[in-house]
Amino acid sequence: HEIVGIVTEVGSAVTHYKVGDHVGVGTYIDSCRECEYCNDRQEVNCVKGGTFTFNGVDKDGTVTKGGYSSYIVVHE
Repeated sequence: HEIVGIVTEVGSAVTHYKVGDHVGVGTYIDSCRECEYCNDRQEVNCVKGGTFTFNGVDKDGTVTKGGYSSYIVVHE
């Protein structure tokens, strides 16, 4: 369910990655990014609940497919 790949695009606010970088994505792909845990970089404990990489429901209502996905968009 974890994902490895190569960055193909980055947004204008991205500072830590560039196109061509090798990256990995763990079991969570998103969180609220606002609670005390998210602010302490402990998103796994997000009070609003994180979005799992595999078989989770993303904010747009789609079901995440983990490493079986053709592509994935994640927050830096």
